[in-house]
Amino acid sequence: MAAPPARARADYDYLIKLLLIGDSGVGKSCLLLRFSDGSFTTSFITTIGIDFKIRTIELDGKRIKLQIWDTAGQERFRTITTAYYRGAMGILLVYDVTDESSFNNIRNWIRNIEQHASDNVNKILVGNKADMDESKRAVPTSKGQALADEYGIKFFETSAKTNLNVEEVFFSIARDIKQRLADTDSKSEALLEIKSKQLYYNNEVQSIRDEFIGEIGIHQEITNVLYQLLFQACHERDEAKQQLKQSMVEISELKKLLNKLLPTSNFSSETNSSDDVSLTADDCTRRKTLKASLVENSGGRIPFRKCYSIGNVIDALIEGRPLPVKGGYLKLLLILRHCWRRL
Repeated sequence: MAAPPARARADYDYLIKLLLIGDSGVGKSCLLLRFSDGSFTTSFITTIGIDFKIRTIELDGKRIKLQIWDTAGQERFRTITTAYYRGAMGILLVYDVTDESSFNNIRNWIRNIEQHASDNVNKILVGNKADMDESKRAVPTSKGQALADEYGIKFFETSAKTNLNVEEVFFSIARDIKQRLADTDSKSEALLEIKSKQLYYNNEVQSIRDEFIGEIGIHQEITNVLYQLLFQACHERDEAKQQLKQSMVEISELKKLLNKLLPTSNFSSETNSSDDVSLTADDCTRRKTLKASLVENSGGRIPFRKCYSIGNVIDALIEGRPLPVKGGYLKLLLILRHCWRRL
């Protein structure tokens, strides 16, 4: 997994940007100077626009680089300072415990945060100058705690002069941000793992689907071929039936013709004209023509011996007995059909 931008450098694990906001003169710059440099000055120098300092700390075994931005509290610099809200990961709201108006303005600063900062930004309330005499205190600790509880944020009273709770404030908000970033990383890793598994299963489903579609295509092709073969077989069967029907009609007509030509059934191949006294002259002529045509069209393969007359051949054809003809029933049938058509 690629490291998030906050860990892009090798000399730290997290880079955290903090923002100090509050009215002018509450001691924001002094808090920053005390935390970053460990020093304090009593001279009051108004921050012009914005300033920042960097300090790297060790927290829970992690190196955390804090980039702390000090903003000007004066109204004339408000447009400049609000531009830095969006990139802030944590914001310290500072007021002066001896100045009630700076405390009351905390609500205005929170509204600015809600308008310009990220929704998940960490916030902490800081009451500075806690080292001052109690007679000069204008905001009691309980009031500061109540305001922090109202917004659901942590509360500290600090003193940049005596270094009271300065380290604790920055370490506390840094720890909260680090935990949020760690949780975000864990969620991101879990989400990435879920997406990876989802992609894997989607690929598996797509592969199975493609394979199934391929098999369906093969079965469809086989089905189409079978349907074509079945259709062709049915068509050939119908044609065969039609041809058989036509052949039966022709055989029936041929039987009638042969029965008319050969009413006495048994005539040998040596029968002379005196045997045909029961036939008319035209019938005898047609019978002789049929016999000659049979012999001619068979190529001499019909052995009409004394024991096999034309009548015997015709009777065998009609009764379905084996024929004394080379080529079998179909060959003789074709010859007879040919001769009949010529007649």
